[in-house]
Amino acid sequence: MIAALFPDRTAEALLIHLSGQESEAAAHEKDCLAAIFGAKLGWHGCKDALGALLQGNKGTGLLAQIFTASADTRLRAVLFLAALVGVFLIVFGGGFAESTFLTAVGWFRDQPVPFSHQHHVGSLGIDCRYCHSGVETSDRATFPPTHTCMTCHSQIWTGAPILAPVRQSMLTGKPIEWNRVSAVPDYVYFNHSIHIDRGVPCVTCHGRIDQMPLTARAKPFQMQWCLDCHRDPAPHLRPPEQVTRMDWSDWERDPEAHKDYGALMVQAYGIEPAKLIQCNTCHR
Repeated sequence: MIAALFPDRTAEALLIHLSGQESEAAAHEKDCLAAIFGAKLGWHGCKDALGALLQGNKGTGLLAQIFTASADTRLRAVLFLAALVGVFLIVFGGGFAESTFLTAVGWFRDQPVPFSHQHHVGSLGIDCRYCHSGVETSDRATFPPTHTCMTCHSQIWTGAPILAPVRQSMLTGKPIEWNRVSAVPDYVYFNHSIHIDRGVPCVTCHGRIDQMPLTARAKPFQMQWCLDCHRDPAPHLRPPEQVTRMDWSDWERDPEAHKDYGALMVQAYGIEPAKLIQCNTCHR
């Protein structure tokens, strides 16, 4: 312990420093150093001897040569700053992780065509699967191909300037480059079809898309958010044939009337929550 505190024959140097001094304080320090470096004391004795040295150092300035007068102040300042940084990281870091700046919840993204789900889904009643045809069979929902848009818009709004990118895409055969709004990180494996097949409705992840004139992200898509559902999937399950239904307020108003459905579906599908929260379920 002492060798770690005072390496490279520091003890001898300290004793040499005191050897030419005959003051009472110097004699006291020499006794303390001799006790410390004499290898005769255990840890507690060493600690007591160091304490005596600190208390007795009144006249020689020995410790002042080891530690500057401002050392204590600097140490306190470093500890204070470390505590301040810790508090800042906890408060700011935790708040930042949940902020919409990071999760992008409620944020809109620029699109080549300002498509309105409110108009197409809410007003016209077009089923999600008409445009997103891969939701039931693919791991991705997929974007609609241009000819899906032109099925209607070759007959209506044929000259609308706002639809010029759609017509150009049809003429050139180059797909429209939509900007994805809802997405998980690249290192996360997500299968869209299995969620649809088990009865997780669109609104669970995408919100009330039928009320969005421009599409915004509705959920944070963070790990904790996904795990909350994986730990207890039953309350989130609905009849698979109704997954594109937007309004589930009747289920929410009277949960007792439907409380057994989810548990029965978990049993029927063989869903095991303990496996759903294993790392390799989403990280492959």
